[in-house]
Amino acid sequence: MENLLRTDWYVQPPIDPEHKSYILLAFLLDVDRSYLTRKVSPYLLHLEKLEKELVKFRETLGYHNSRMEEFDRFHFTALMDEAETFGMTEIIDFSVPRIRSRIDDGYVILRKYKQVLY
Repeated sequence: MENLLRTDWYVQPPIDPEHKSYILLAFLLDVDRSYLTRKVSPYLLHLEKLEKELVKFRETLGYHNSRMEEFDRFHFTALMDEAETFGMTEIIDFSVPRIRSRIDDGYVILRKYKQVLY
């Protein structure tokens, strides 16, 4: 079985954008190798799941940040400090376009070389 990236990989310690970028790029290298052999499963559906999780987390984070303008930031910093929040945003902003690109590539391969997704 291929090594799939955990769907919560971006929130696992350490919250370091550079470290997370290397983790993502290593995973995407595996995806690219699979795509070169015209095999899109299980990566394509997993990439969609990763993208969905990242976008959902970014929206949730944005919602909480906007709500903090109305309330005391003290309660939020108990959960996550501003450096971590910025790190998460940076990780997500780096990751989503690269994942989206591989999803698009996967569907190009899938249209040309029909196969079952799993």
